[in-house]
Amino acid sequence: MQPVSINAVERREILIHNDQYKMICFVFEPGNGLPNHTHNGLAAIQVVSGLVEIGFTDGTHHLLKPGDVLGFDATIEHNVIAKETSKVIVTIIF
Repeated sequence: MQPVSINAVERREILIHNDQYKMICFVFEPGNGLPNHTHNGLAAIQVVSGLVEIGFTDGTHHLLKPGDVLGFDATIEHNVIAKETSKVIVTIIF
């Protein structure tokens, strides 16, 4: 295994993918992100730069800023919307 840099990511890049988890780096422009979706398991989102809102269909919303990490049950439908140009790392645990 070798270190992976997120510095050159411009849109979306899978950083790590194995039998246990997947780690993806995204760059979102304001108003863009990920539409409502689910995963079979747990997930975490870490904000590297920018400001994003993650919303869940149960009505819960979180505004996340650089340095924030949120772990959550990804079987609950959720979405991510950038409030400004943002870079995030999403980890999905299978």
